[in-house]
Amino acid sequence: MRSFRHILLTALLTLGLFCAVLYVSCTKGPCVGISCQYGGTCINGNCTCPTGFTGKYCQNLSLIGTWSGKDACMPAAAGSSSIAITFNSYGVFTDTVLINNIGGFGGNIKAPVINGNTITYTNLVVNPSSIPDTLNGTITLTDSIHFTHTYTLNKGTTYSCTGSYTKL
Repeated sequence: MRSFRHILLTALLTLGLFCAVLYVSCTKGPCVGISCQYGGTCINGNCTCPTGFTGKYCQNLSLIGTWSGKDACMPAAAGSSSIAITFNSYGVFTDTVLINNIGGFGGNIKAPVINGNTITYTNLVVNPSSIPDTLNGTITLTDSIHFTHTYTLNKGTTYSCTGSYTKL
């Protein structure tokens, strides 16, 4: 009889332990079902986004929006000026943006975004004429609210320009 009780007690303990393990293994962690995009990492149910991306699931480019800054060019004859630049999504592609007023020259350009934080453009004509103004440069997002813009402007004379911008 004692042996039967011992076997029954062992079986009940084993069944209880099995149920406890099964219950714990079925409990969902805070990141189950959350898909952070573009290299984002889920921590405690929230996405931590890499530089260049924002949003609940890191689905938006940080560049999208209006930015204000000032460019300075050398030689100084090109001057320096306060500029507002706007970045908009281009269609459904998150790796391409439409930039308005780059360098303060007006107009729109379409440019690819590399890794969410860098735009490089070449031979961009901003003032078509007999001697067009041509830009070559790079925009680099330094954090979610700042970027730097380094470019050359060729308008018969070549100017080297740099600027720092803050998101409005």
